[in-house]
Amino acid sequence: MHPIELENVTCGYTRQDVLKQISLNIKPGTVLVLLGPNGSGKTTLLRALFQLVEIREGSVLIEGESLSQMSRKQVAQKLALAPQLESPQWPMTVEETVQLGRSAHRGWVQPFGVEDTSQVQAALQQTGLTELRQRKITEISGGE
Repeated sequence: MHPIELENVTCGYTRQDVLKQISLNIKPGTVLVLLGPNGSGKTTLLRALFQLVEIREGSVLIEGESLSQMSRKQVAQKLALAPQLESPQWPMTVEETVQLGRSAHRGWVQPFGVEDTSQVQAALQQTGLTELRQRKITEISGGE
């Protein structure tokens, strides 16, 4: 089983299909780069994975579960998206920003637990951001 599997996915906006018959299997631990010209469907693919764009045909499985049967909270517990913003609205640290990804697992007002801390540290290490964890996101580049 792959963490993310797309089979013959067609999706888009209103009446226009942007992606047609896309199939993709992402293996565990894979770093995936979506590269293509403007309008080629990179953002549409990400929006489809986050249930922000209707999938008209095909299927998406996330860790073996059908995306169409998952709630947004369940999706948020499996996937996270950190889009590059032109100017972040508040000066959070990199670590605080990563901590936001744990909200779907514990709720907004519950305190951070040992498991949350462990997961955040693992994510920082896996993405090579440990050295930047105390830097403000307003002080680092989009690539960082």
